[in-house]
Amino acid sequence: MGRFVLKRLLQVIPVLIGISIIIFTIMQLSPSNPARLILGEKATEEQIEALSAELGTDQPAVKQYFNYMGGLLHGDLGNSYRTRMPVMDEIVDRFPTTFFLAILVMVVSTAISIPLGVLSSLRQNSLFDAITTIIALLLTAMPSFWLGLMLMLIFAEKLQWLPAIGSTEFIHFIMPTLTLSAANIASNMRMTRSSMLEVIRQDYIRTARAKGAPEKVVIVKHALKNALIPVVTAIGMNFGWSLGGAVLIESVFSMKGLGTLLLNGVRTKDVPVVMSAVLVTSLIFCVVTLLVDISYGFIDPRIKAQYENKR
Repeated sequence: MGRFVLKRLLQVIPVLIGISIIIFTIMQLSPSNPARLILGEKATEEQIEALSAELGTDQPAVKQYFNYMGGLLHGDLGNSYRTRMPVMDEIVDRFPTTFFLAILVMVVSTAISIPLGVLSSLRQNSLFDAITTIIALLLTAMPSFWLGLMLMLIFAEKLQWLPAIGSTEFIHFIMPTLTLSAANIASNMRMTRSSMLEVIRQDYIRTARAKGAPEKVVIVKHALKNALIPVVTAIGMNFGWSLGGAVLIESVFSMKGLGTLLLNGVRTKDVPVVMSAVLVTSLIFCVVTLLVDISYGFIDPRIKAQYENKR
């Protein structure tokens, strides 16, 4: 297992390098000038050239990239073009909001989707199964930003139960969590249902029932445990997508998180901010994927034995 973890961690390095090259190239292809965006249209050419020299954006793109990566290797993410503050400080200040939102989304979507998926599989072709399938399709079809605006209109504007914007208190996270959880609930529920339907038809499930094992034990201990592997994969992937989806949702609800920082960085072509925010998100996504792979060994002992045999 230790060798497997080390191998996966080493694989993260080329992934992050590839992501950094792609993001930097995309930012360089933008025709806008960061200095002009910061100073405004009324700025003179002398002012723009002076600020470009100060920011280092007048240098060749290749040199800018290696300057950034060189600082990154020393733990320096550079300074924001717009605020002149260290990017590390801005990420440390904003990341807890985004991470807490992603955790809430994962907890809520998992707690709702897995029980519904299990019940739907046990009552296949019933009215309950039909209703949950329709709900899953509706949740999948609804754009997250539209759902967020509808929740804001109902619970903040009409009923005035929840605040529309902010991220300072737990109550501010309720509507963003529901907005991001909708699509995750739909995908996890369908994944759980299909996986359970496949498992409960296996011979060992029939054998367990024939031996007189209680139905609860058959479902929870034998069927659900073996059906969880694809579901755990989906949960891990959805956690990563939640970090990325926070870019739009944080903007809708005016939350002070990594998403709004990234969005503002793209608008002003703030390369250090965009690069750092994307790399941090990508790193967490890679770590979550690794944790998901490790969890397979605890869910299914056969997979753990395969890890040990590869030593």
